[in-house]
Amino acid sequence: MILPIGYEKYSREITICKNFIFNNIYEKITIPQLAKLVDLRPGYLSQLFKKEVGIPLSKYIQREKIEEAKKLLILTDYSLADICSRLNFNDQSYFTKVFKKFTGVTPKQYRDNHQPSTCIYPEKRENVS
Repeated sequence: MILPIGYEKYSREITICKNFIFNNIYEKITIPQLAKLVDLRPGYLSQLFKKEVGIPLSKYIQREKIEEAKKLLILTDYSLADICSRLNFNDQSYFTKVFKKFTGVTPKQYRDNHQPSTCIYPEKRENVS
């Protein structure tokens, strides 16, 4: 069977977990919750996830939440506190720490750097023909 370019094949359990995370990004997601969903022990699920995906399950959940936060920072006017709350982070300072770990900048810096007003367009040049 030929798979499309970029298609990654994961085990049934890992696929279920990834889909659950994607579809429930605004909920609190825990490893024991995911383990129960796929009928595996939490420790074994974590090992399997790291083996197949290449990063720890907890880090994957954080990364996906930060990817969603990046979208919210650019596409909405939600406050940082609102985004933090919507994505079920316990507190804003922890959210900022995790955000900076993945992006290298704070959420405010990210928003400021990705606003349309900060885009630089080349100046129009006169036609020299």
